[in-house]
Amino acid sequence: MRAVLQTARQDTAQCRIKLFGQFAASLGAEPLTGFNKARLQALLAYLILNSPTPQSRELVAFTMWPNSEEAQARTNLRQLLHHLRHALPPQCTSLSVDHQTVQWRTTAGCTVDTIEFDAIISAA
Repeated sequence: MRAVLQTARQDTAQCRIKLFGQFAASLGAEPLTGFNKARLQALLAYLILNSPTPQSRELVAFTMWPNSEEAQARTNLRQLLHHLRHALPPQCTSLSVDHQTVQWRTTAGCTVDTIEFDAIISAA
């Protein structure tokens, strides 16, 4: 019974990403532990800070791995996107990936402190 209640709470819990200060990601009160690599945090921050504009996969790959060959940079990006998808909870549908672009979209399933800050500044 307790596991069912905890699962139900997680299903309705809000995903929250904090970029100001030290990086943190949580689902409700529980920290998301899949963001334990600096490169993964950097990719997520890059996509969030460049949202809502879709970013070309080529640009992201060369930004993240400027000294790598094109094929290696693309492979690295593909692997990192796989890890990012698995680190985000299912209710966070903000990550949009296709063959050409990667994008962070503002959705109800995930809040980000920098996006909220930008919205407050724009409203002022």
